[in-house]
Amino acid sequence: MPRNPRPRKPTVPQLLKSAALLSDAELRSLISGLAAMECERGKEVDRDEHGKPLDQEGHIEKRMVNGCGPYKYLRWWEGGKHRAVYLGKADDEKRSV
Repeated sequence: MPRNPRPRKPTVPQLLKSAALLSDAELRSLISGLAAMECERGKEVDRDEHGKPLDQEGHIEKRMVNGCGPYKYLRWWEGGKHRAVYLGKADDEKRSV
């Protein structure tokens, strides 16, 4: 009888790409849920004077690639490496990302 394989755990880049598709209200709910999970685990996050986590530096970057685009990337520093996740083609948005 074949074994049922365990479902694969999604990677952080996959989760971030999916999160980019959420509405503002859904994104706020996700952030609240993640903050609650972090508190439940008993982890205190060190923050700077503006309330930004010290170990998380990230931003959305829009850039042209080979004359096409612009394309959106989520960029951040992690473990001394500059990471990026492709979020999709940037359209003319009324709200800032």
